[in-house]
Amino acid sequence: HHFALGDAWSAMGKQGFDSRTALANALNTSGKAKAPPPKKEVVKEAHAPKKKVEKAVVADPLPKTKKELEEDQRRYMEQKEAEKKQFYAAEEARKLAGAKGADEEVTYVEDKDTRKPKAVSDISDYWKKDLGLLPFMPTDNVQELEVPEDLDVSLRLLYLQTLNDQLEKLLRMRFHVFWSQCIFDPAVSRLVDSYLRFCLRSHDLPEGQADAVSMEELTASKEVSRRMFQLLVRLSRPQESPHEFLSNDKFAQVIHEHQLFDVPKIIDVCVIYGDANRNAVTKIVHSIFRHQPLFKEEFNSVVRHMLDGLLQCCAPLQMAARGGKLKLDELSVSECKTFLP
Repeated sequence: HHFALGDAWSAMGKQGFDSRTALANALNTSGKAKAPPPKKEVVKEAHAPKKKVEKAVVADPLPKTKKELEEDQRRYMEQKEAEKKQFYAAEEARKLAGAKGADEEVTYVEDKDTRKPKAVSDISDYWKKDLGLLPFMPTDNVQELEVPEDLDVSLRLLYLQTLNDQLEKLLRMRFHVFWSQCIFDPAVSRLVDSYLRFCLRSHDLPEGQADAVSMEELTASKEVSRRMFQLLVRLSRPQESPHEFLSNDKFAQVIHEHQLFDVPKIIDVCVIYGDANRNAVTKIVHSIFRHQPLFKEEFNSVVRHMLDGLLQCCAPLQMAARGGKLKLDELSVSECKTFLP
């Protein structure tokens, strides 16, 4: 076998040797070298030519026209506006459900810079407006018979008409805006004080009518008096509805610290409006005393002082009556005046 392998090696040579030949000869026992088994021809499958995939050409969108851009902007703004309205409506519903006092609540408004909602306290100087209120002066009484020579009647009429419009704007304000105006605008308390101080009382009104007074002035004066009384009524009420109110502590603080009311003002209200509006004036006084006990204590002190003064004035009358010099039922008005200081 070894010789046969050697011969086979020589016959085939190095060029013809491969692993299959060596394996066949090694397994051959006949002594004759065998030719290597024929190689199997590997038939290569013909590949189909690759088809070129044509990419779809996407055309660039045409630029929008000015009209289309404006339409998109309009829709966007409408959507934002609807979202804001929905937000504000939800906040308003929350306030109604919460039923908190105006001194504890907030209202959302649009920030001027960011255009987004921001919370503002319901009682804040944010709500204050410049109404241009001016004090009421004695010469603004149109019933005065003695009109100063330097008084321009047309300017007086203009002031009364302007004041009437200003009071109407103040009274039309929403609850929390009204109280913010009264708290943070000192002109309101100055106007109330000056009007109650200088307005003519019923016993001061002359029987006749001044020549310089026109029906237009009288109408304006009456309208101012009516709206001023409405203002006093509103100032005396801490609550106007179940969801529009000030807490009792806040109301007591406001009317005292901001001098919207005091004892002299209360007395003036009674004197000016008590005869024609007794029930309403009584409610004003009771509400003020109930919410701010300090006024009640001060009022008692003032009344005691007034009674002492009246007793001193009446003492001569009483002495004269007891002495038999005069009888009380026979005293005339002129005689009573002689005893007054």
